[in-house]
Amino acid sequence: ASVRELLQQGAVLLVQAFGAGAQAALIPRLEGLLQRQPGPGEDAGAFDRRYQSTVVLLGTLAAHLRADDPSLLRVLELLLRTLKVPSEPVQRAVADCLVPLVAALKGTEAADRTVRRLMDAMLQGASYGERRGAAFGLSSAVKGLGAPSLKQFGIVPALRESLSAGSVAQRQGALFGCECLSRRLGLLFEPYTISIVDALLENFAHSSEHVRAAAENAVRVIMTGLSAHGVKQLLAPVLATLDSEATQWKSRAEALKMLGAMAHCAPKQLAACLPQIVPPLAQASNHAHPKVRDAAKTSLAEISAVVKNPEVQQLAPALLAALADPANK
Repeated sequence: ASVRELLQQGAVLLVQAFGAGAQAALIPRLEGLLQRQPGPGEDAGAFDRRYQSTVVLLGTLAAHLRADDPSLLRVLELLLRTLKVPSEPVQRAVADCLVPLVAALKGTEAADRTVRRLMDAMLQGASYGERRGAAFGLSSAVKGLGAPSLKQFGIVPALRESLSAGSVAQRQGALFGCECLSRRLGLLFEPYTISIVDALLENFAHSSEHVRAAAENAVRVIMTGLSAHGVKQLLAPVLATLDSEATQWKSRAEALKMLGAMAHCAPKQLAACLPQIVPPLAQASNHAHPKVRDAAKTSLAEISAVVKNPEVQQLAPALLAALADPANK
């Protein structure tokens, strides 16, 4: 792996330094490598790694092209098709290459068409791989065009609508979008996360296992990048759900799972919000409904697992038992 990484870095540096004078020879060769299919008995992992490196080199080379060069659109089309390859390392490599390409096309019909195409594939794609690849691509396109493109193309309202009323595939695609946009844009996506938190909560208890898994992954990534202000903003509606007497058990369980996901916040953010998180979790551990109790206990265990101190780790089971069953423990 270290040899492969160094070779790829060396190739990228060569293309960055000398690619401008070698486009005519390199582009057809790289395009030909991408169109090649794996041979019978060929190792799938090796094929994916070669494919990934070829995509990286082609995307690096495309940075030398002018916005009006027809080769740029050809490379863009090839990269967009490659996003359908059901390999996450390949999709991530393509997504990294798309950022400068879409940035070079900013203000053109091609850039607008790319965003709409990726949104459609993310929400309507026929397969898991197609929807996930499109989510990676969309986050890169938004990064290349700038955060205002979220509003320009109505991306967040489309995500919210799919999260609330979409099919299983649409909800999963929208959750992939939330995850990838949060990872790619970081704090720039934080204000939009706050506006869709209730829709995210709904999907924690969806009947489909695929939707629930996508929701948990999305929230885990979102929590990792939240600022202290973002954590406070996100906590408010979750705690309000738990405080309300009218809250149904399913909504209560969703909110408790969201509190457990706070374990993935940065250590400083987690430490600041623990006094707000632990009491409602401890209280819910004695709730009348078994699903609510289970959600609370799971979330407490998730938060306690973050602590790396070995002495605290040894005490954690006893502490958790005491919080969940104070009368007997």
